[in-house]
Amino acid sequence: MTTDIKLLSSADVFLENDIVRLERSAFPADIQLGAAEWSAERQGHHDAFLLVLNFALRQVMDRLGNYDIWLLTGDSVWQADTRIVRYRKRFNSLKMRGIDFEAISDRFESMIEEGGKLKFFGAVRLDVSVFSTVPLTMTPGACTYIVAKPKGNPWEFPLSAGWSGKWNNDSQLIAAIAAIGGIAFQRFGFFDDPQVGLIGIGSPATLERIVM
Repeated sequence: MTTDIKLLSSADVFLENDIVRLERSAFPADIQLGAAEWSAERQGHHDAFLLVLNFALRQVMDRLGNYDIWLLTGDSVWQADTRIVRYRKRFNSLKMRGIDFEAISDRFESMIEEGGKLKFFGAVRLDVSVFSTVPLTMTPGACTYIVAKPKGNPWEFPLSAGWSGKWNNDSQLIAAIAAIGGIAFQRFGFFDDPQVGLIGIGSPATLERIVM
């Protein structure tokens, strides 16, 4: 069975469009952001999202050859401050759930502490060997983004500040990624939604390189 992947694009996410509309007031006044969407019908194919993910990320790899692809993952809820929670951090916690990135050495993580509770956030550089693992981190309500980032750029992911997994709440993160020519991706489509896919947000010029 073949799966048709549909591609949409918008040059301005602050105006009405068919992908996502962001709050202008949440972002720096001088920033321009566009969006791209890759989607497929869920019906008849239980791996529809993985097919979309592979297609979109291979487009990035083919057309943005000097970029790395990273997964940003974090805790969506505060955890009790216990010895075992501190030991596991983010990636060991994922490993306990069968989500294993141990084979990749480019992994970073950090802890946030507030009111006696903890959250962990991490970044791991992806390669093709772990693409099939990525959907396991992109569950409903997850604090997860995929980021295409220019190789060698000194800007670092804000692990010590964390993120929410919501576009408008994470406006500083999204704006910083776009400012270095990067793209932030997030999954859409869960439960009974007929379509699943990825939305990518970045500068219109960067997005044009992968969708045109």
